[in-house]
Formats: sequence, C-alpha cells, structure tokens
Amino acid sequence: SSRDEPFTEYELNARTNRFLELFGGMGSSIPERFSYKSQNTDPISPGQITISHLLAAGAHLGNNTEIFKKSMQPFIRGERAGLYIIDLEKTLTHLRRAAGVVRDVAQAGGLIVFVNSDELTRPHVAKAASLSRSPVISDRWIPGTLTNPRVFEGMQNVVKLSMSDNVLSTLSSTEHPAKPDVVIFFNTINNKTALRECASMNVPTIGIVDTDCEPGLVSYPIPANDDSVRAIQLIAGALGKAAQEGVEQRLS
Repeated sequence: SSRDEPFTEYELNARTNRFLELFGGMGSSIPERFSYKSQNTDPISPGQITISHLLAAGAHLGNNTEIFKKSMQPFIRGERAGLYIIDLEKTLTHLRRAAGVVRDVAQAGGLIVFVNSDELTRPHVAKAASLSRSPVISDRWIPGTLTNPRVFEGMQNVVKLSMSDNVLSTLSSTEHPAKPDVVIFFNTINNKTALRECASMNVPTIGIVDTDCEPGLVSYPIPANDDSVRAIQLIAGALGKAAQEGVEQRLS
C-alpha cells in the first residue's frame, strides 16, 4: 500500500512477526504474582515461604519501642519510626522448626489444637486447622480445660482411632480425658492462662510472639507481628499445610 493508505492485514501481520523476531527475546519473564487470596484455598508450605512473603505480610513490624519485653531482644533487628523491627531471618527459622514439630505430631497420629480468639483472623485459622481435621478453639480458652477435664468434658466420650483414622473403640472421658499433643496459639498475650495450663500438663506449645510478648511461655515461639491479619494468615496456613503433609504421610 502507498504511504497515504492504511496498512493491509497482510502488512500488519508481517510487521508484527518482524517485531517479534527483533525484540521478542528481550526483557525479563515475570513469574506468577503471589496473592493472599490463594492462601484460603492452597496455603504455602513452610519450605516455600521466603523472607519476601513475611515482609509483604508485615510480619516484621513490632510494637512501639516504649512497650516491649527485654526477653524479645534476640529477635529484634532494629528500630524505625518508633517501632521495633523483628528479624525475619529468625522468624523464618523458628517457623520452619515449629512446622517440623507439627508435621511430626500429625504423622504420629497426635492431637493438634489451634487456639485463636481474634475475630478478624478466625476464618484463616479455622481453614488452616481444617487441612488436618484438627479442632479449633476460636472463642476463648475456658480455665480448667486441661487441668480439670472431668468437669469441662462432662459425660462426653473419647474416640480412639487407629493410624489410618479408623475407629477402634469409644472410651469414657472421665477415665481417659483427651489431652492434646501440641497446642498452637496465634495471640499468646491474650491466652496466658491457657499457656500456664499447657505448661503444668507438659503439653508443648507453639505461638506467635510479638515484641510485647514473653517468649519463655511458649515451647516453640515464632517471632512475628501478631496484629497483622496477613501475617497470621501466612503463618497459620504454613502450619496447617505442615499438619496436612504429616497426615498424608501417615495415611500413605
């Protein structure tokens, strides 16, 4: 076609093909973008979580510098804008260690209990617990749940399962009270009574500890921001995924 006429369809295709030959291999390939919406359906496993994920979730943001526990100093990276910054390298290390404990307990057929009393993060924790069919305490911890199980459980029965989750027998809760093998807390500062009960009954605990929390109350602390919904969603999904992997290994 002449200069004054528009390109024909054949000329447009030829120009496009030529452009791809010259510049098609230039630039960088952009991988699939991470979305927190996918955490509700398919959480990230602990081995796939990176510091970038924790940083994007705001897990590094601690509390005000005027409110903190001295025992949290080993987990603090520095200070910025009046806030303590949590060392995400230690967060990732402790998260993977806690996930390994959860995976081993689930693989051995143990009982895992998720405890979360925050209304905003309740659906995320419930979804993470459902991956391994674990019970959730989403309202509040009733004092005496572990130390006085006969009053708490009443006349309910305890079902004994095999390693393949088949029912073996039904026992009386008064003679055989249910005792968890590990309890996971997502707001430890509001569940000190539950942490003391677990310690008195020698039940291991896993918990998210912020800069104003006492890490010594938890068997396996995970230093992170406990006020961030995305951080709790990410950590809960990783722990739930680890429990799911342990159940699948046991059933296989």
